[in-house]
Amino acid sequence: MRLLYVTPRYGPDVYGGAERAVREIGQHLAGRGHEVHVLTTCARSYASWENVTPPGDSDEEGIRVHRFTVDHTPPPAAWPAGTPVMTYWRRTRWALAGFPLEGAGEWLQRHSQGFDVTIPYTYQHHTTWDAVMLSRAPVLLHPAAHPEAALNMDILDVVFRRATMLSLHTPEERDLIRKRFRLDPSRLQVSGMGVTPLSTTDADIAGFRSSQGLGEDPYVVCVGRIDPGKGIPEVSHQFVRFKSRHPGPLRLVLVGEEVQPIPAHPEIVKTGFVPESVRNAAIAGAELLLQPSLHESFSLVLAEGWLLGVPVLAQGRSAVLRGQVARSGGGLTYTDDAGFEAGLDRLLGDPALRRRMARSGRRYITESCAWPRFLDAYEDLLGRVVERSPRRSRPPQHAAPLRAERSA
Repeated sequence: MRLLYVTPRYGPDVYGGAERAVREIGQHLAGRGHEVHVLTTCARSYASWENVTPPGDSDEEGIRVHRFTVDHTPPPAAWPAGTPVMTYWRRTRWALAGFPLEGAGEWLQRHSQGFDVTIPYTYQHHTTWDAVMLSRAPVLLHPAAHPEAALNMDILDVVFRRATMLSLHTPEERDLIRKRFRLDPSRLQVSGMGVTPLSTTDADIAGFRSSQGLGEDPYVVCVGRIDPGKGIPEVSHQFVRFKSRHPGPLRLVLVGEEVQPIPAHPEIVKTGFVPESVRNAAIAGAELLLQPSLHESFSLVLAEGWLLGVPVLAQGRSAVLRGQVARSGGGLTYTDDAGFEAGLDRLLGDPALRRRMARSGRRYITESCAWPRFLDAYEDLLGRVVERSPRRSRPPQHAAPLRAERSA
């Protein structure tokens, strides 16, 4: 098949669960003989959307990438005020993350009919609006959705209903989408996710400890962008509270870009963005992995923790994380400060329990997220998308209001 992924950011130097998913799925499909293209921006940062990578076409790891410049033209003064990374459409109450792209819509109208399927990833971006509304090929939408205010935007009713089918990561994401949009269940497919096997034998734990000044101190690790949406400020506060009640050498290591600074603390180590090998070493050397995020459709970090031999303590207010932990038996969940303290105390105090949970989690991921299993089902889904919706002869007449309103 000839496949076109549409995503706001792309590349080996772009970190994020959805961004990694697009890249890894695309590479595996290319390895199976599919022709994979990606339409994306020149941006690397989701906070600034600054154009960094040159625009144009390039071949990257077996995938043809088409990059377009982010249009930073400010919206008219009459539009509602918003954050620098949002633009708004008058007369409705919605906002799309990021900015429109210069020429991407026109490119889709000219070239999308040459693809078997257009695959936007994730739901709330301008790139997804363009893909769903302008593509002349059937559309398989990967929402990567979770409960948040953005999911209630009125315009998403158009986006979700125009997509031919939806590929969902977990049963919890499917239930959320069904409740919000009341779609025909036959259009919803829980595809899961493929996860690449990892081994602690490849992890330079000693090198990581030395580089971060950890010595022999035990530590727990949290991997992800440091911002409120990922729960990092909250879990940092909970850890400091735990240490005030449980003195000792335990440290907290935060691995990820510091989007929103948090106060420095002598027992919290912040690595910033690091290469994948360093991230894996950080996880493999930890007593356990913390996953405090409320905004997940599938937590790849949990899967990587289990593959690298550590159990997890995860945010129980996330239905997705609760489901992953329950199905795997790979850890505990918490919902408040007291639950965090009790869970952390229990896991740290019982090494045998940690080992059992880590083994259980690894077994679950190895069996349910193996790439051959995922790809077989995914290729079948792509075939059903093509059968369900023939190519559009032309884009819909109402596909262009976003551009018209922006220039008004």
